[in-house]
Amino acid sequence: QVGARYGGALAKGVKPEEAWRSVQVDQHSAALAHSLSTLVANFLDAAASPPFPGVLPERDGGVLQKLATLFALDQMQGVSADLLESGFMHPTRHPPLLRAAIRTLLHELRGDAVALVDAFDFSDNQLKSTLGRYDGEAYRA
Repeated sequence: QVGARYGGALAKGVKPEEAWRSVQVDQHSAALAHSLSTLVANFLDAAASPPFPGVLPERDGGVLQKLATLFALDQMQGVSADLLESGFMHPTRHPPLLRAAIRTLLHELRGDAVALVDAFDFSDNQLKSTLGRYDGEAYRA
């Protein structure tokens, strides 16, 4: 679409510099979308086949896959306006499905939330929160 708009502007006699400037915001969006799709694809691939087989229990591999899927869906939700505008999303069908899938994954990951946060090794100070319970048994639900 960006190329077609640029070519259309040139065909109308717009100077190349002006035509280029007229599509720069769209070029930026396209570059971000490409980078994001690469990041998501790599995360999903890595979660599906951890680099160190046998190190993570099978259950934890499933948690990583759910986390990667949640990340992908959250990113899609963040750029949903672009996806709708470009026709990759149906305006009435896909947004509710996207939100429902995110809610489902959040529910499924809730029991692993403390372990996931600990795995990223953020300090309580960075999180501006003290994680745990009054009795110190953070992993007992």
